[in-house]
Amino acid sequence: MRDAAPLRALAAAKLAEGRVAAAIRHARDYLHATGAPAPVVAYALRQPAQAADGKGVREIRVLEDAAIASTARLTNGLQQHVHWSEPWRPPALRVLALSDAAALAPNLILDAGGVLLDDNIGFNNSELCDHLPPDYNGIVAAGGRLLLAVRHRTVARVAEPALYLPAPGNYAAWLFGSLPRLAAYASCAGFGQLPIVVHGDVANHHLDALRAMGIAHERLRIHGARVRLECKELYYCTTSYFHHAPSASGVRHVRERVLAAVGAGADEPAAPRVYLARRHAKDRPLLNEPEVVALFERHGFVAIDPEQHSFEAQVRFVTGARVLAGPYGANLANMVFARQADKLLILATKHQPEFARLASALGIACWHTVPQGIELREGRTLSESFGYRANLDELERVLQACLA
Repeated sequence: MRDAAPLRALAAAKLAEGRVAAAIRHARDYLHATGAPAPVVAYALRQPAQAADGKGVREIRVLEDAAIASTARLTNGLQQHVHWSEPWRPPALRVLALSDAAALAPNLILDAGGVLLDDNIGFNNSELCDHLPPDYNGIVAAGGRLLLAVRHRTVARVAEPALYLPAPGNYAAWLFGSLPRLAAYASCAGFGQLPIVVHGDVANHHLDALRAMGIAHERLRIHGARVRLECKELYYCTTSYFHHAPSASGVRHVRERVLAAVGAGADEPAAPRVYLARRHAKDRPLLNEPEVVALFERHGFVAIDPEQHSFEAQVRFVTGARVLAGPYGANLANMVFARQADKLLILATKHQPEFARLASALGIACWHTVPQGIELREGRTLSESFGYRANLDELERVLQACLA
Protein backbone atom coordinates (compact mmCIF):
# COMPACT_ATOMS: atom_id res chain seq x y z
CA MET A 1 0.00 0.00 0.00
CA ARG A 2 2.93 2.32 0.71
CA ASP A 3 4.16 1.87 -2.89
CA ALA A 4 0.68 2.70 -4.18
CA ALA A 5 0.39 6.04 -2.36
CA PRO A 6 2.60 8.02 -4.81
CA LEU A 7 0.47 6.78 -7.72
CA ARG A 8 -2.67 8.03 -6.03
CA ALA A 9 -1.02 11.38 -5.27
CA LEU A 10 0.01 11.64 -8.92
CA ALA A 11 -3.57 10.95 -10.03
CA ALA A 12 -4.78 13.75 -7.74
CA ALA A 13 -2.18 16.17 -9.09
CA LYS A 14 -3.09 15.46 -12.72
CA LEU A 15 -6.80 15.80 -11.93
CA ALA A 16 -6.18 19.19 -10.28
CA GLU A 17 -4.33 20.28 -13.45
CA GLY A 18 -7.32 19.28 -15.57
CA ARG A 19 -5.41 16.43 -17.24
CA VAL A 20 -8.20 13.92 -16.81
CA ALA A 21 -6.89 11.16 -19.11
CA ALA A 22 -3.52 11.17 -17.32
CA ALA A 23 -5.27 11.15 -13.94
CA ILE A 24 -7.35 8.12 -14.95
CA ARG A 25 -4.22 6.30 -16.13
CA HIS A 26 -2.43 6.87 -12.81
CA ALA A 27 -5.56 5.90 -10.90
CA ARG A 28 -5.67 2.59 -12.75
CA ASP A 29 -2.03 2.02 -11.86
CA TYR A 30 -2.88 2.83 -8.24
CA LEU A 31 -5.69 0.26 -8.17
CA HIS A 32 -3.42 -2.39 -9.67
CA ALA A 33 -0.79 -1.62 -7.03
CA THR A 34 -3.36 -2.07 -4.27
CA GLY A 35 -4.42 -5.43 -5.69
CA ALA A 36 -7.94 -4.21 -6.50
CA PRO A 37 -7.95 -3.38 -10.23
CA ALA A 38 -11.15 -1.84 -11.62
CA PRO A 39 -12.27 0.49 -14.42
CA VAL A 40 -11.91 4.19 -13.55
CA VAL A 41 -14.36 6.94 -14.50
CA ALA A 42 -14.08 10.71 -13.94
CA TYR A 43 -17.22 12.64 -13.00
CA ALA A 44 -17.85 16.36 -12.65
CA LEU A 45 -19.14 17.35 -9.20
CA ARG A 46 -21.95 19.70 -8.20
CA GLN A 47 -22.61 20.97 -4.67
CA PRO A 48 -26.04 20.20 -3.14
CA ALA A 49 -27.00 23.88 -2.98
CA GLN A 50 -26.66 24.02 -6.79
CA ALA A 51 -28.20 20.60 -7.42
CA ALA A 52 -31.33 22.08 -9.00
CA ASP A 53 -29.14 23.48 -11.80
CA GLY A 54 -28.61 19.91 -12.99
CA LYS A 55 -30.48 18.23 -15.81
CA GLY A 56 -33.71 16.59 -14.68
CA VAL A 57 -33.38 17.95 -11.11
CA ARG A 58 -36.02 19.94 -9.24
CA GLU A 59 -35.78 21.23 -5.66
CA ILE A 60 -38.99 20.52 -3.71
CA ARG A 61 -38.30 21.65 -0.16
CA VAL A 62 -35.56 23.03 2.09
CA LEU A 63 -35.61 22.49 5.87
CA GLU A 64 -33.24 24.60 7.98
CA ASP A 65 -32.35 24.63 11.68
CA ALA A 66 -31.18 27.66 13.65
CA ALA A 67 -27.60 27.85 14.87
CA ILE A 68 -26.94 25.89 18.08
CA ALA A 69 -24.88 27.01 21.07
CA SER A 70 -22.38 24.45 22.31
CA THR A 71 -22.85 22.73 25.67
CA ALA A 72 -19.22 21.52 25.75
CA ARG A 73 -17.38 22.36 28.98
CA LEU A 74 -13.62 22.87 29.18
CA THR A 75 -11.58 21.85 32.22
CA ASN A 76 -8.73 24.19 33.06
CA GLY A 77 -5.22 22.84 32.61
CA LEU A 78 -6.10 19.88 30.39
CA GLN A 79 -5.46 19.22 26.71
CA GLN A 80 -8.82 19.53 24.95
CA HIS A 81 -10.25 20.33 21.52
CA VAL A 82 -11.28 23.93 22.13
CA HIS A 83 -13.30 24.17 18.89
CA TRP A 84 -15.78 21.67 20.33
CA SER A 85 -17.13 24.48 22.53
CA GLU A 86 -17.98 26.75 19.58
CA PRO A 87 -21.54 27.34 18.23
CA TRP A 88 -22.42 25.44 15.06
CA ARG A 89 -24.98 25.38 12.27
CA PRO A 90 -26.81 22.16 11.29
CA PRO A 91 -27.00 21.35 7.58
CA ALA A 92 -30.05 22.33 5.55
CA LEU A 93 -32.03 19.35 4.27
CA ARG A 94 -32.84 19.72 0.57
CA VAL A 95 -35.43 17.41 -0.97
CA LEU A 96 -34.75 16.94 -4.69
CA ALA A 97 -36.76 15.26 -7.42
CA LEU A 98 -34.50 13.64 -10.03
CA SER A 99 -35.63 12.11 -13.29
CA ASP A 100 -33.49 9.52 -15.08
CA ALA A 101 -30.88 9.52 -12.28
CA ALA A 102 -28.46 6.80 -11.24
CA ALA A 103 -27.12 5.80 -7.82
CA LEU A 104 -23.59 4.57 -8.54
CA ALA A 105 -23.03 3.51 -4.93
CA PRO A 106 -24.74 4.45 -1.66
CA ASN A 107 -25.17 8.24 -1.67
CA LEU A 108 -23.33 8.72 -4.97
CA ILE A 109 -26.10 10.19 -7.14
CA LEU A 110 -25.62 10.94 -10.84
CA ASP A 111 -28.12 13.29 -12.50
CA ALA A 112 -29.50 12.92 -16.02
CA GLY A 113 -26.73 15.17 -17.34
CA GLY A 114 -23.97 12.90 -16.03
CA VAL A 115 -22.92 15.18 -13.14
CA LEU A 116 -22.34 13.70 -9.68
CA LEU A 117 -23.94 15.25 -6.60
CA ASP A 118 -21.13 16.09 -4.18
CA ASP A 119 -23.03 15.21 -1.01
CA ASN A 120 -21.34 14.32 2.28
CA ILE A 121 -22.74 11.45 4.33
CA GLY A 122 -20.12 11.93 7.04
CA PHE A 123 -18.45 8.64 6.17
CA ASN A 124 -18.14 8.04 2.42
CA ASN A 125 -18.11 10.99 0.04
CA SER A 126 -15.83 12.77 -2.37
CA GLU A 127 -14.49 15.21 0.21
CA LEU A 128 -13.33 12.31 2.36
CA CYS A 129 -11.45 10.38 -0.32
CA ASP A 130 -8.35 10.69 1.83
CA HIS A 131 -10.13 8.69 4.52
CA LEU A 132 -10.65 5.83 2.05
CA PRO A 133 -13.13 3.63 3.92
CA PRO A 134 -12.93 0.12 2.44
CA ASP A 135 -16.46 0.20 0.98
CA TYR A 136 -16.03 3.51 -0.85
CA ASN A 137 -15.35 3.63 -4.60
CA GLY A 138 -13.76 7.09 -4.59
CA ILE A 139 -10.07 7.37 -5.44
CA VAL A 140 -9.32 11.10 -5.53
CA ALA A 141 -11.25 14.35 -5.89
CA ALA A 142 -9.72 17.55 -7.28
CA GLY A 143 -10.55 20.40 -9.64
CA GLY A 144 -14.30 19.85 -9.33
CA ARG A 145 -14.05 16.20 -10.42
CA LEU A 146 -14.08 12.81 -8.74
CA LEU A 147 -12.37 9.62 -9.91
CA LEU A 148 -14.38 6.51 -9.10
CA ALA A 149 -13.40 2.86 -9.28
CA VAL A 150 -16.37 1.13 -10.93
CA ARG A 151 -17.07 -2.13 -9.13
CA HIS A 152 -20.73 -2.78 -9.88
CA ARG A 153 -21.81 -6.39 -9.64
CA THR A 154 -25.12 -5.71 -11.33
CA VAL A 155 -27.54 -3.00 -12.51
CA ALA A 156 -31.09 -2.67 -11.16
CA ARG A 157 -33.79 -0.50 -12.69
CA VAL A 158 -36.23 1.31 -10.41
CA ALA A 159 -39.23 2.19 -12.56
CA GLU A 160 -41.61 3.38 -9.82
CA PRO A 161 -41.29 6.78 -8.06
CA ALA A 162 -39.31 6.18 -4.84
CA LEU A 163 -37.56 7.83 -1.91
CA TYR A 164 -33.82 7.22 -1.55
CA LEU A 165 -32.04 6.23 1.66
CA PRO A 166 -28.37 5.16 1.73
CA ALA A 167 -27.47 2.43 4.24
CA PRO A 168 -23.83 2.89 5.31
CA GLY A 169 -22.29 0.13 7.41
CA ASN A 170 -21.13 2.60 10.06
CA TYR A 171 -23.76 2.76 12.81
CA ALA A 172 -23.30 6.48 13.55
CA ALA A 173 -23.37 7.39 9.85
CA TRP A 174 -26.68 5.54 9.56
CA LEU A 175 -28.20 7.29 12.59
CA PHE A 176 -26.89 10.78 11.71
CA GLY A 177 -26.41 10.77 7.94
CA SER A 178 -29.31 8.67 6.67
CA LEU A 179 -32.26 8.06 8.99
CA PRO A 180 -32.88 11.77 9.78
CA ARG A 181 -33.61 12.37 6.09
CA LEU A 182 -36.96 10.72 6.77
CA ALA A 183 -37.91 13.93 8.61
CA ALA A 184 -37.62 15.87 5.36
CA TYR A 185 -39.52 13.23 3.39
CA ALA A 186 -42.28 13.23 6.04
CA SER A 187 -42.75 16.98 5.54
CA CYS A 188 -43.55 16.54 1.83
CA ALA A 189 -47.18 15.94 0.91
CA GLY A 190 -47.79 12.65 -0.84
CA PHE A 191 -44.54 11.01 0.27
CA GLY A 192 -46.09 8.95 3.07
CA GLN A 193 -46.72 5.83 1.00
CA LEU A 194 -43.93 5.99 -1.57
CA PRO A 195 -41.56 3.01 -1.64
CA ILE A 196 -38.13 3.59 -0.07
CA VAL A 197 -35.00 2.47 -1.90
CA VAL A 198 -32.50 1.35 0.76
CA HIS A 199 -29.08 1.25 -0.90
CA GLY A 200 -26.21 -0.52 0.86
CA ASP A 201 -25.23 -3.71 2.61
CA VAL A 202 -28.30 -3.85 4.81
CA ALA A 203 -27.89 -5.44 8.25
CA ASN A 204 -30.25 -6.10 11.16
CA HIS A 205 -29.69 -2.68 12.75
CA HIS A 206 -30.81 -0.95 9.54
CA LEU A 207 -34.05 -2.94 9.40
CA ASP A 208 -34.68 -2.76 13.14
CA ALA A 209 -34.31 1.03 13.14
CA LEU A 210 -36.66 1.44 10.18
CA ARG A 211 -39.23 -0.82 11.83
CA ALA A 212 -38.96 1.18 15.07
CA MET A 213 -39.62 4.35 13.06
CA GLY A 214 -42.84 2.89 11.75
CA ILE A 215 -41.64 2.09 8.22
CA ALA A 216 -43.41 -1.04 6.99
CA HIS A 217 -41.08 -3.62 5.44
CA GLU A 218 -43.32 -3.76 2.37
CA ARG A 219 -42.28 -0.20 1.49
CA LEU A 220 -38.59 -1.11 1.27
CA ARG A 221 -36.74 -1.85 -1.98
CA ILE A 222 -33.37 -3.15 -0.81
CA HIS A 223 -30.32 -3.11 -3.09
CA GLY A 224 -26.71 -4.01 -2.24
CA ALA A 225 -23.88 -1.47 -2.12
CA ARG A 226 -22.32 -2.80 -5.34
CA VAL A 227 -25.56 -2.47 -7.33
CA ARG A 228 -25.90 0.46 -9.74
CA LEU A 229 -29.46 1.78 -9.63
CA GLU A 230 -31.07 3.30 -12.72
CA CYS A 231 -34.02 5.35 -11.47
CA LYS A 232 -36.87 6.80 -13.51
CA GLU A 233 -38.13 9.12 -10.75
CA LEU A 234 -36.07 9.37 -7.57
CA TYR A 235 -36.66 11.64 -4.58
CA TYR A 236 -33.44 12.39 -2.75
CA CYS A 237 -32.78 14.30 0.48
CA THR A 238 -29.30 15.74 0.94
CA THR A 239 -27.37 14.38 3.86
CA SER A 240 -28.51 15.10 7.39
CA TYR A 241 -24.88 15.07 8.53
CA PHE A 242 -22.39 17.53 7.05
CA HIS A 243 -18.88 18.45 8.19
CA HIS A 244 -19.44 16.70 11.53
CA ALA A 245 -22.70 18.57 12.14
CA PRO A 246 -25.93 16.52 12.40
CA SER A 247 -29.36 17.90 11.48
CA ALA A 248 -30.95 18.79 14.82
CA SER A 249 -34.56 18.49 13.62
CA GLY A 250 -33.76 15.28 11.75
CA VAL A 251 -32.15 13.69 14.81
CA ARG A 252 -35.14 14.67 16.96
CA HIS A 253 -37.46 13.05 14.38
CA VAL A 254 -35.56 9.76 14.72
CA ARG A 255 -35.35 10.01 18.51
CA GLU A 256 -39.07 10.66 19.04
CA ARG A 257 -40.27 7.84 16.83
CA VAL A 258 -37.81 5.22 18.03
CA LEU A 259 -38.42 5.99 21.71
CA ALA A 260 -42.18 5.87 21.18
CA ALA A 261 -41.85 2.44 19.57
CA VAL A 262 -39.15 0.82 21.70
CA GLY A 263 -39.67 2.39 25.11
CA ALA A 264 -38.02 1.07 28.26
CA GLY A 265 -37.46 -2.66 28.55
CA ALA A 266 -37.88 -4.72 31.71
CA ASP A 267 -34.97 -7.02 30.85
CA GLU A 268 -32.28 -4.31 30.73
CA PRO A 269 -30.91 -2.56 33.82
CA ALA A 270 -32.23 0.94 34.43
CA ALA A 271 -28.73 2.26 35.07
CA PRO A 272 -28.48 6.00 35.77
CA ARG A 273 -24.82 6.03 34.65
CA VAL A 274 -23.77 4.12 31.52
CA TYR A 275 -20.29 3.69 30.02
CA LEU A 276 -20.51 2.85 26.28
CA ALA A 277 -17.37 0.80 25.68
CA ARG A 278 -15.22 0.07 22.60
CA ARG A 279 -13.45 -2.97 24.04
CA HIS A 280 -13.59 -4.88 20.74
CA ALA A 281 -12.69 -2.02 18.39
CA LYS A 282 -9.84 -2.46 15.91
CA ASP A 283 -9.54 1.23 15.01
CA ARG A 284 -8.36 3.70 17.67
CA PRO A 285 -8.30 1.10 20.48
CA LEU A 286 -8.22 2.45 24.02
CA LEU A 287 -5.23 0.44 25.20
CA ASN A 288 -6.01 0.67 28.91
CA GLU A 289 -9.78 0.42 28.62
CA PRO A 290 -10.03 -2.28 31.33
CA GLU A 291 -8.55 0.21 33.82
CA VAL A 292 -10.80 2.97 32.45
CA VAL A 293 -13.89 0.77 32.86
CA ALA A 294 -12.85 -0.06 36.43
CA LEU A 295 -12.56 3.67 37.19
CA PHE A 296 -16.04 4.37 35.87
CA GLU A 297 -17.49 1.38 37.69
CA ARG A 298 -16.11 2.77 40.95
CA HIS A 299 -18.24 5.84 40.24
CA GLY A 300 -21.42 3.81 39.74
CA PHE A 301 -21.36 3.29 35.96
CA VAL A 302 -22.58 0.16 34.19
CA ALA A 303 -20.35 -0.69 31.20
CA ILE A 304 -21.85 -2.18 28.04
CA ASP A 305 -20.51 -3.04 24.60
CA PRO A 306 -23.23 -1.70 22.26
CA GLU A 307 -22.20 -3.73 19.20
CA GLN A 308 -22.93 -6.96 21.08
CA HIS A 309 -26.60 -6.08 21.50
CA SER A 310 -29.59 -5.70 19.21
CA PHE A 311 -30.71 -2.25 18.13
CA GLU A 312 -33.67 -2.34 20.53
CA ALA A 313 -31.45 -3.41 23.44
CA GLN A 314 -29.00 -0.57 22.74
CA VAL A 315 -31.88 1.89 22.84
CA ARG A 316 -33.23 0.48 26.10
CA PHE A 317 -29.87 0.47 27.84
CA VAL A 318 -29.60 4.26 27.58
CA THR A 319 -33.21 5.43 27.92
CA GLY A 320 -33.01 5.89 31.68
CA ALA A 321 -29.40 7.07 31.91
CA ARG A 322 -28.65 10.49 33.40
CA VAL A 323 -24.90 10.38 32.64
CA LEU A 324 -23.24 8.78 29.60
CA ALA A 325 -19.54 8.26 28.91
CA GLY A 326 -17.24 6.43 26.52
CA PRO A 327 -14.45 6.69 23.97
CA TYR A 328 -15.14 8.52 20.71
CA GLY A 329 -16.90 6.20 18.24
CA ALA A 330 -20.20 4.92 16.94
CA ASN A 331 -20.93 3.55 20.41
CA LEU A 332 -21.73 7.13 21.48
CA ALA A 333 -24.40 7.47 18.78
CA ASN A 334 -26.79 5.81 21.23
CA MET A 335 -26.97 9.06 23.23
CA VAL A 336 -29.72 9.99 20.72
CA PHE A 337 -32.02 7.67 22.67
CA ALA A 338 -31.17 8.84 26.21
CA ARG A 339 -34.47 10.33 27.45
CA GLN A 340 -33.11 11.76 30.69
CA ALA A 341 -29.40 12.30 30.08
CA ASP A 342 -28.04 15.70 31.01
CA LYS A 343 -24.30 14.92 31.11
CA LEU A 344 -21.78 13.28 28.75
CA LEU A 345 -18.05 12.58 29.03
CA ILE A 346 -16.08 11.70 25.87
CA LEU A 347 -12.61 10.19 25.75
CA ALA A 348 -11.58 12.04 22.61
CA THR A 349 -9.49 9.66 20.52
CA LYS A 350 -10.48 11.67 17.44
CA HIS A 351 -10.57 15.44 16.79
CA GLN A 352 -13.99 15.66 15.11
CA PRO A 353 -16.76 17.33 17.16
CA GLU A 354 -19.88 15.46 15.99
CA PHE A 355 -20.73 13.84 19.33
CA ALA A 356 -20.18 17.10 21.21
CA ARG A 357 -22.45 18.78 18.66
CA LEU A 358 -25.04 16.04 18.99
CA ALA A 359 -24.98 16.56 22.76
CA SER A 360 -25.55 20.29 22.19
CA ALA A 361 -28.50 19.59 19.88
CA LEU A 362 -30.02 17.40 22.63
CA GLY A 363 -29.27 19.87 25.44
CA ILE A 364 -26.74 17.57 27.14
CA ALA A 365 -23.76 19.19 28.90
CA CYS A 366 -20.54 17.68 27.57
CA TRP A 367 -17.04 17.21 29.01
CA HIS A 368 -14.06 15.55 27.32
CA THR A 369 -10.46 14.58 27.79
CA VAL A 370 -7.80 13.72 25.18
CA PRO A 371 -5.94 10.41 25.68
CA GLN A 372 -2.33 10.03 24.53
CA GLY A 373 -1.89 8.71 20.98
CA ILE A 374 0.50 5.78 20.52
CA GLU A 375 1.48 4.59 17.04
CA LEU A 376 0.83 0.86 16.70
CA ARG A 377 1.23 0.22 12.98
CA GLU A 378 1.32 1.94 9.60
CA GLY A 379 -2.25 2.05 8.38
CA ARG A 380 -4.16 4.03 5.78
CA THR A 381 -5.48 6.49 8.36
CA LEU A 382 -4.71 7.76 11.86
CA SER A 383 -7.60 5.65 13.14
CA GLU A 384 -5.97 2.50 11.77
CA SER A 385 -2.45 3.49 12.84
CA PHE A 386 -2.88 4.71 16.42
CA GLY A 387 -4.05 3.37 19.73
CA TYR A 388 -4.68 5.57 22.78
CA ARG A 389 -3.93 5.49 26.48
CA ALA A 390 -6.00 7.50 28.95
CA ASN A 391 -4.28 9.29 31.84
CA LEU A 392 -6.37 7.89 34.71
CA ASP A 393 -5.64 10.77 37.09
CA GLU A 394 -6.66 13.32 34.46
CA LEU A 395 -9.72 11.28 33.54
CA GLU A 396 -10.85 11.08 37.15
CA ARG A 397 -10.49 14.84 37.48
CA VAL A 398 -12.73 15.43 34.45
CA LEU A 399 -15.21 12.78 35.62
CA GLN A 400 -15.52 14.40 39.03
CA ALA A 401 -16.16 17.76 37.33
CA CYS A 402 -18.82 16.11 35.18
CA LEU A 403 -20.57 14.45 38.12
CA ALA A 404 -20.40 17.48 40.43
